[in-house]
Amino acid sequence: TAMPVDLEATPVLSSSYPIPTPVPRLIIPEQAITIILLGSDRRPDWQHWNTDAIQYVIIYPETSSVTVVSIPRDLYVYLPRLGMRRINTADMYGELYGFDEGGFGYLNQTLLYNLGITADYYAKVNFQGLKALVDALGGIDMPVHCRLEDYWPYPDEQGEYHKIALDPGIHHMDGKLALWYARSRKTTSVFDREARQQQVLEAMWWKAREEGVLNMLPALYQQYGDLVETNLGWGTMLKLGILAARLEPSRVRMVNIGRGQVIPYVTDFGGYVFLPVWEEIDPILERALLPPAPSRLQRGFVRIEIINGSSHPQW
Repeated sequence: TAMPVDLEATPVLSSSYPIPTPVPRLIIPEQAITIILLGSDRRPDWQHWNTDAIQYVIIYPETSSVTVVSIPRDLYVYLPRLGMRRINTADMYGELYGFDEGGFGYLNQTLLYNLGITADYYAKVNFQGLKALVDALGGIDMPVHCRLEDYWPYPDEQGEYHKIALDPGIHHMDGKLALWYARSRKTTSVFDREARQQQVLEAMWWKAREEGVLNMLPALYQQYGDLVETNLGWGTMLKLGILAARLEPSRVRMVNIGRGQVIPYVTDFGGYVFLPVWEEIDPILERALLPPAPSRLQRGFVRIEIINGSSHPQW
């Protein structure tokens, strides 16, 4: 079930929603490598699951540049042959109903029909996998921009669940805290949560780069490879690992499909979802798919230090 959407927006109420026509297929340059990253809530004893984190990654190896586009998990789209559903169910239906290439193939068809894009590869990790990967890195340092409060998903000795809070500042997070941070939605919108998911990905890459972990990919893959489900071959992984090791922060773009590109909607079953507005989404995806401009490639990476000169120590 989805949490209610932004209270300032008025959901569209309807008894049914017509199947939309397919959007135009966008041009993906041949030199681009595209990967769909999925965060799944699947557990061993669950027959149904969702991919509540969906990040579309465009990589240009020749220019060492990466763009990451977040796709809202509550986007209400047409799933081929199944009808209107949340996009975060496509992976599950594709696997359960045995579509070509399973969940990834069916998600690709869903992306093509509704957003005009497809991915070459996929990588999927569940809750336990994300925690283990963050812990394998020795934790990550995360800049928290605003106070965040939500229930800790692990009960205490009495079986009770308690709230925890993070105040603004830099926090070192282990796997459990990073997962909580990426999934929290009690005091922020779903769009903020998707931005935090991108933060976690970026922090993991930055930590791996700083620690030289990317140079140990063969050993890491042997030890932690079973935590990630993917169709990336070993050769492609090595190629991307080399790219990640030399990637500069100025050549990483984080892009979001946000409030301005969707319309709040209530389904027949009372679910709060978002209808995609293609006219607003199209230019975002087209810009994301473009190779970086020479002017952006020439920008150097400048590290700055911000010093608190106020009388408020927590600012």
